[in-house]
Amino acid sequence: MAGSVYTYAGRGITAPVGFIAGWSILLDYVLVPSLLYLVAGVAMNSFVPAVPVWLWLVAFVALNTVVNYLGIQMTARITRIMLVAELAVLAIFLVVGGVALAQGKAQTGALTPFFDSAGFSWSVVLAAASVAVLSFLGFDGISTLAEENREDARRLGRSMVAALALAAVLFVAQTWVAALLTPGRDVLIAKDDPAGSAFYTTAEFAGGHWLSVLTAVATAVAWGFANSLVLRSSKGVGEPSA
Repeated sequence: MAGSVYTYAGRGITAPVGFIAGWSILLDYVLVPSLLYLVAGVAMNSFVPAVPVWLWLVAFVALNTVVNYLGIQMTARITRIMLVAELAVLAIFLVVGGVALAQGKAQTGALTPFFDSAGFSWSVVLAAASVAVLSFLGFDGISTLAEENREDARRLGRSMVAALALAAVLFVAQTWVAALLTPGRDVLIAKDDPAGSAFYTTAEFAGGHWLSVLTAVATAVAWGFANSLVLRSSKGVGEPSA
């Protein structure tokens, strides 16, 4: 059955819960694309400061609008290409980061990124949790294809679990490597990162300026184009109406 959050909360718990969950997830559909465009704009601005963030925002919105206008087949084709490119950049970062760690560039112990009693703070944990929740939103989109499925219905559930597991492994791996290589981590925790460029600073420390630019461009393309493209073209399928 299609319906995403609305269906599996309504069927799995009770209809009123499904109704509330379905309308609540609309906040995701409305607000997350805006956040993705903002992150993409900040990423591009980090190495092209002459172009303001708002102009990058406009450019990404215009680009996605054109691609969506060309149809779902074009969207699917571009999404596949973006996926391969994103995985390639991730692999490059992990390899370069692994080499940097082997060269003794680690800024902290191997287990410190998982728990550091000296820097532990509930405010930091809750802030990170909000980012984690946003990062994992979207797996429910698989369930909107339920009515297209011609195989065992259980494959949809397995697909969602597999997507969550794979995303978790990739997130933990890159975050762990980045946390080990982040220079000036104590200052970063104390003063926050208003420019939103800590990851790119870490990439530059690990492999040089080219890696910083590569990860920034990859983030911009992934968030401002690939992810936003899918959100704008597919979200809302099977969701509740009044």
